Amino acid sequence: SSSGQPAATPSVWASFAPQARNVVRMETGWSLASHVVAGAYASSAKAMHATRRAEGYRIRDFGTHAHFDDGVSAVHMRIGQVHENGRFLGSKSEGAYALNRPTRSNYLHVSARRQLRPGLTVGASLMRLRSHVDFRHNAFVADTQLTAQSAGAYLSLADMIRPGHRLTLHHGAPLAVTSGTIRQTSVAGYTDDGVYRTDSTDVALGVTARHRMTQIVYQAPLAKHIHGFAALARHDNWSHRRGLDNNLLMLGLTMKR
Repeated sequence: SSSGQPAATPSVWASFAPQARNVVRMETGWSLASHVVAGAYASSAKAMHATRRAEGYRIRDFGTHAHFDDGVSAVHMRIGQVHENGRFLGSKSEGAYALNRPTRSNYLHVSARRQLRPGLTVGASLMRLRSHVDFRHNAFVADTQLTAQSAGAYLSLADMIRPGHRLTLHHGAPLAVTSGTIRQTSVAGYTDDGVYRTDSTDVALGVTARHRMTQIVYQAPLAKHIHGFAALARHDNWSHRRGLDNNLLMLGLTMKR
């Protein structure tokens, strides 16, 4: 969101496919006790430009959720599975690495916030995924399991400077593969008996330099239904590339009716 304050993510694919179209979403909820709601959900969408490639791809997400909110503290949890057609975690695999079936990723997403005093709120979120990747050419590359994670925390001050003004500080690590290995096997030659001699190589997919972001956002009302914002962001190891850092300043307007 423009405030930099994480919301309760309606579905996990929003973390690695922020642009989507043809979105279909269904959700149900039942009140189990005071301030406690639980239910189920299902989503389907065609995501656009999830990677550097221009192709879109379809993803499906379904699971269960539970939510506690007493006005001062809130905890939100989702447990589900996301299916990606022809990709894993937004990455396109083709040629020798083509996938045999949609990737299945089981995930847990937890977020929490607490109001320390009127206008002062702290919060955090954590998401963990475990993905099963089924490659088509198993003689060359073996099926594998990957784990991925994202995390973040924020501090928000609202109406403390002037009514309607908000200052938010957020620090987080975007979704990234933290562990997982692909084993590749290739023909290196033949024995004296004419039998294939093969070599196997393990390729680690976990990132070695984690992308981290720190962001400060200030929002203020400018007119009826119009807000202005200024955001300053610092990115370390952009796209998980060690030493590739980035500073970003954004100024903009938002309209809400």
